[in-house]
Amino acid sequence: MKDLYGSSRKIRLRNMGYFHGYKGYRYIRRPDAKLELRSFADLEYVYHFDARVKSAFYPQIMYIETALKNIILARIVENLQDPSLSSFLKNGLNDCKLPNGTINKTAMLNKLQLKTTLIGIVKNRYSDSHVKHYVDRDDDAPLWSIFESMTLGNLYKLCQSLPPQTTQVILKDIGFDGSNLELLASIIETLRPLRNAIAHNLVVFDARFSPHAKLEKQNKHLHITGALLKNELGLSYEPRFDTLIDYISLVTIIGFKVSQRTTPARSFLRDCRNLLRDLQEEIGTDRYIRIVGTGDRQKLVATERYLMSR
Repeated sequence: MKDLYGSSRKIRLRNMGYFHGYKGYRYIRRPDAKLELRSFADLEYVYHFDARVKSAFYPQIMYIETALKNIILARIVENLQDPSLSSFLKNGLNDCKLPNGTINKTAMLNKLQLKTTLIGIVKNRYSDSHVKHYVDRDDDAPLWSIFESMTLGNLYKLCQSLPPQTTQVILKDIGFDGSNLELLASIIETLRPLRNAIAHNLVVFDARFSPHAKLEKQNKHLHITGALLKNELGLSYEPRFDTLIDYISLVTIIGFKVSQRTTPARSFLRDCRNLLRDLQEEIGTDRYIRIVGTGDRQKLVATERYLMSR
């Protein structure tokens, strides 16, 4: 980069983190897709855009994660006489039987893996007084104490093993009609890489965290969630989650549905639109389009219209 001179700029580059701060922000999703930034100032602006958009996402994605956990937990516990781990493992999971009476091996393996994961959470949280109190009495840890330590990956696996009727009610609690039983797990699995990238301060400006950027074929969960966005926003095409715009729309919609409040969702959407506008003005339209793709305005306007109709 021609204007990378002077101790001040070199210090700022070092503080960004040379390999992801310099090289990581000079390509789009793959190292062979160079962004060709004009100057160090452009590079630094992309870096700051990435940091600011993560700051905008952070409270929203954490709120959604907490809300989804509590919505799911409430419905599970409602159907159990005893809200303990053993009661849930015995009575709260799908029986994995096919219509002909045989066992669905994939579902059973998921169920067994989930059991191992939940028991592992209890083991890892033994020093926590809320867990230790029960375990020391040879009682089961309550399910709510386990949910506190569950990751979105854990929650995704749990949702795959829930009985269909429980999944349907949870979807209705969130604000969906419950007709697509795969939707709950798909939403969680679509949000998970975004949440992890933000929590671990990874690069997000070009959505390189998305499974779409890593897989040659379309991911099933992205397809299901993309169909949701298409229907909710009235789009003529299915978003692929290959740019940050699709995640902005999804977080806006899910944030609204779990809270039933338009103000935080509008504030988040407005902040993101302002950041995107400033990015375009700073690095130029051609580079901006390479980052966010075409159709960004259509999706953002459709998302705003969605909130205005609520």
